[in-house]
Formats: sequence, C-alpha cells, structure tokens
Amino acid sequence: MKQIILVLALATLSLGYGQKKKYKQVTPTTKAMKSPVNIISIKIEKTKDEVFKFASNPENFPQWLAFVKSITKISGDSWKAETIMGPVVIDFFPENKLGVIDHNVTLPDKSVVHNSLRVIENGAGSKVVFVLFEMPGKTEDDYKKDADAVRADLNKLKQVIESDVAKIASE
Repeated sequence: MKQIILVLALATLSLGYGQKKKYKQVTPTTKAMKSPVNIISIKIEKTKDEVFKFASNPENFPQWLAFVKSITKISGDSWKAETIMGPVVIDFFPENKLGVIDHNVTLPDKSVVHNSLRVIENGAGSKVVFVLFEMPGKTEDDYKKDADAVRADLNKLKQVIESDVAKIASE
C-alpha cells in the first residue's frame, strides 16, 4: 500500500500537479485516527449576520460564555481572557464573511485547544454549530461535561441575542 501511495505521489509531482496549491499538503497514512466528535447546534431567531456580528466579537464573550470573566485584546487576532481556569490566550482565524468563528485557546498549562464554531443561515434565522472533539487524556465523563458546558453556552447565546438586550460591543 505504501508503495502505491509513493508511486502515485511521485507521478503527481512529475506531471506538475499540486505545485500551485497555497495550503500545506498532508501525507496520507495507512492508519486512520479516530476520535469521538459531538456536533452541538442551536437555532437562533436572528439573522446570520446579526448572530455572527455578536458571537464573533470577543468583547461579547463574557455575556454568553460561562467560563470567560473578562477579555482584552493583545494584538491583531489575539486576545487574553481571564477565565475560571485562569488566564488563557485566544487566537482567532482571520475575519471572514462566511460565518466561521474558529479559534485556538492556549490554556494555562500551555496546551492548545482548537474550537470550530460556525454561524449558518437557517431560513429567516440562523443555526450556530460547535464541533466538540474528545481531548486526549480526558475521561468520558469529562467529555460529557464539556458537551453540557457547550450546550449551556449556546443556550445563553440564544437567550442574549434573542432578548434584544444584547449589548453588542461593536456598536
């Protein structure tokens, strides 16, 4: 199998395919990694743009993320948050109009957690989707608690945005 992959890779390179790609190419492996995934979502009766504007602004995090006490901008797309776990650094992916609010969180122990968060148009409203991966070294009970915390945060986001009392920091 490895020989076939190597032959295909060499043939592709010799024909010039893949040379213009701007993203890092990943070497195929024979072993697939498997990790439990939980896709947690909630419908919000506000437009995608309204939800994205609020949810993507880190200054609004203390209003809907239970673990964030306060947050301040460090530089560019990096923010420092005081949380119930201690200080963390949150690095956001570049600003976009696609509804993507992905970010990496560097925890106090210096481990990094990638968070995939999306706001998707859903009729006249929107759907907020969070992809929760099981973290290495965590128990099944820890994973369930993480999923419950994400659900609670998304419910709080819905409550705040739909209540019309949301103090949108960017306004």
